[in-house]
Amino acid sequence: MVSRPAVAPWQVWWADLDPVVGREQAKVRPVVVVSSARHLTLTGGQLLTVLPVTSQNRGWPHHVPIVIGDKPSFAMTEQARTISVQRLRNITVPGLTQAEAARITTFLRAWIA
Repeated sequence: MVSRPAVAPWQVWWADLDPVVGREQAKVRPVVVVSSARHLTLTGGQLLTVLPVTSQNRGWPHHVPIVIGDKPSFAMTEQARTISVQRLRNITVPGLTQAEAARITTFLRAWIA
């Protein structure tokens, strides 16, 4: 059995989001881990909160542009979702920049304020 790297905040992983209900984002796609290190510790690393990533540029300000390889990508801050670590497939390298993480944090704070 191959071990996988530990999950950490601001990493980008491929995750299988199926099955879904309603208008949730589906299929295997990149997700940004937005769980804090404390949240990951409290859940024993078994549950994590993620943002699905899309390649569709809808021009929405809360879809934060991020760099994943050579394809334009956007973290969907309105679709935060808690998932099991078992949904993760592969990690992408590298994780987010500080600027990308800061922009996402700004929108996440706005959603819960």
